[in-house]
Amino acid sequence: MLKKTTITVFALGLLATLVVHAAEPSFDQWADQFAADWARAHPQLATRTQYFEGAEQDAIDRRLVLDRGVKAAHEDAALARRGLNELKRYPDDRLSPGQRISAAVIRWTCEQAVEEEKFARHKFMFEHFRGVHVALIHFLTTVHPIRNERDAENYLVRLARVGPLLDEGIAEARAAATAGFLPPKFIVERSIEQIDKFTANAPDSNPFVTTLNARLTRLDDEVSGARRRELVAAAETEVSSSVLPAYQRVRDLLASQLPRTTDDAGIWRLPDGKAAYAIGT
Repeated sequence: MLKKTTITVFALGLLATLVVHAAEPSFDQWADQFAADWARAHPQLATRTQYFEGAEQDAIDRRLVLDRGVKAAHEDAALARRGLNELKRYPDDRLSPGQRISAAVIRWTCEQAVEEEKFARHKFMFEHFRGVHVALIHFLTTVHPIRNERDAENYLVRLARVGPLLDEGIAEARAAATAGFLPPKFIVERSIEQIDKFTANAPDSNPFVTTLNARLTRLDDEVSGARRRELVAAAETEVSSSVLPAYQRVRDLLASQLPRTTDDAGIWRLPDGKAAYAIGT
């Protein structure tokens, strides 16, 4: 499995701390802007780091995107190519030591994003560790902040995106399978087990609902009981009408693919598997 090589919290942190506003302000301004553009293109990351402030961060906290697959990799690579091209304006011999480190972080990250575009389908859309069906649950129930009523409203906006994003993932997974990219049998079986467990309970017992209720309960001083019940009821309705049906569609896809899977788990068995293994190690 390929390691994740987008601009991570670590890399963004380096950019924030190592861009020294000294010898070459134009480079500093560009580096800050490019890091911000990357964060805007990755709203889950921007929420995790609370990268922005005020209205811009609030708008980011209402967005949710599919962050794996061919489309996401293509968009990352396009932004990375732009970054590499713009970085050429700042030769290392014109930068301070701190700026050189920042430039190296940006260059390495962008080069990785460009290279990994070729191998986007080697990261299976639905797999039991970081697959989309797992990542969306983790992000909304543990990462998306619930500090006040507005955060809960943003949560509901994002929750409404879960179904459409899963459908995007289904379309990409179908195309990947047609191109010869099927997960091994144990990954498909484990993912089906996860979905069965997730969909087994009624909507009012679903983690998207219960965690929202629990987190809002801790805000009794800021969110009234009546308002909390309204927000939780809205989450329950969304889970019932769009989220659970979408998870069932993912299960249907995986069940249809299961007979075509094998026990061979090595990435070498996939198209361009050796090259994908090389970049991931």
